[in-house]
Amino acid sequence: MLVPGIVGRNVVAARRFNKNIAVLVAIDRYSNGVPELRTPVSDATALADILRGLHGFDVEIVTNEGATRTGLNCLLSRLAARVGNDDRVFFYFAGHGIAHQADDGPKGCILPYEADRRSVEGTALIAALRRLTLDTEQWSAP
Repeated sequence: MLVPGIVGRNVVAARRFNKNIAVLVAIDRYSNGVPELRTPVSDATALADILRGLHGFDVEIVTNEGATRTGLNCLLSRLAARVGNDDRVFFYFAGHGIAHQADDGPKGCILPYEADRRSVEGTALIAALRRLTLDTEQWSAP
């Protein structure tokens, strides 16, 4: 649907949502030998300002030491519990990740703060993301 009164621009009218929830996870320092990154935390902070200011999101940012495997599992469980059919969720991750080969193609996962460089696959976070996806697949887009 186009917004009336705006000439020469295809601006789509925003759909109304009950809640606009953004969860931004950014890790630029890891604790167990995974190489550091330069901009994840600053990128997430800038994105949070845009999501709040221009799009009305309630934003939660989790960085570095706060982004442990246990912390992220709890965060994703809480997120799944508080989201309803008429809510919009924006999940953003900036940091290292890996892909596991599966029968139906690669499955991506994120590396939490304490991921161990010697055992990356053993410390990657994938189950909570899959659970969140399965919990939300019941919702249908209009």
